[in-house]
Amino acid sequence: GPYLAYCNIVWGNAFKTSLHPISILQKKFLRIATGSSFHTHSSPLFKELRLLNIYDINKFQLVFFVAQYINHKLPDTFDDFFNFRSQIHNYQTRKRSNFHIPLVKTSLAQMSVRYKGVTLWNDLTPALKNPTLPLLSLKQALKNHLINEPSPL
Repeated sequence: GPYLAYCNIVWGNAFKTSLHPISILQKKFLRIATGSSFHTHSSPLFKELRLLNIYDINKFQLVFFVAQYINHKLPDTFDDFFNFRSQIHNYQTRKRSNFHIPLVKTSLAQMSVRYKGVTLWNDLTPALKNPTLPLLSLKQALKNHLINEPSPL
């Protein structure tokens, strides 16, 4: 629901151990809402109801944040937040249009919006990274992708 999405881009990058109790409660609520038994696997319920779990909400918001950056829809404060690989070097590589992934030394830094956002973006299918795709269409396509394509954390 909206409560799990509120500012998820900030707190949803916490350690998995911190988010696990929220995930358990989300699954419990889903089972109660659908009248399912306590032992029912939750993944089919999320898919059937077209809902994102707590971890996928975070992925959704991070990827959408990067898309907003690309489309110049963020405040000026974020103008230099990400760099394309083509801004780092002039070599004609296959992944030239991807974002440069910043070097990080800690697991905490790997959970930052700057690191995790570009990592998720770079892993998207070319269809989702299509620069001509309107943001509203991207939202729907991204949600469909996260619901239908189970991905590891």
